[in-house]
Amino acid sequence: EEGARMLSLRHQLGQVLDKLPEPPRHAHIESFFFNRRTCNGSEINVILRAAVYQLLTERGVSYTLHPPTHWKKFIAGTAVPRKADVAMFGKAKAGKAYIVQALAEKYGIHFPSHTRIGGRRLTFKTDISDAVGIGIYGMLSHAPGVRIAPHDAREPVVDLGGSSGV
Repeated sequence: EEGARMLSLRHQLGQVLDKLPEPPRHAHIESFFFNRRTCNGSEINVILRAAVYQLLTERGVSYTLHPPTHWKKFIAGTAVPRKADVAMFGKAKAGKAYIVQALAEKYGIHFPSHTRIGGRRLTFKTDISDAVGIGIYGMLSHAPGVRIAPHDAREPVVDLGGSSGV
């Protein structure tokens, strides 16, 4: 079962990469961590990660793993929500909401409360904000001269030092 699941995930991820206008040169991935309280879902996480690493390697895409504490501290100033964040968002939601808030305050990047997928209106998943945070951290850690300037609330523009933006 696990091998079939990994092959299926690799195939699906390959289809996503095939749809990109050009292949990525580098990927930034949050590293995985375990502790006694958070090992639920670790098996599927390991399978998914193996599929991602294999696919990227097969396609010649280098990647860097970033510990959650590093990128979260860079983006939000702290690796864990502060007491004020917990008071504002509630204990269960604070872990994601403080990243969403930090991206809005620091970079002017705002996320919708809902999105349309397959014609259905769904609640926006805050995991996407983590991916954006990891991407920004990774990009700036590999190319410190890159400057991120928000163009509008929907689409950030990356200014590569004097170019018109990408």
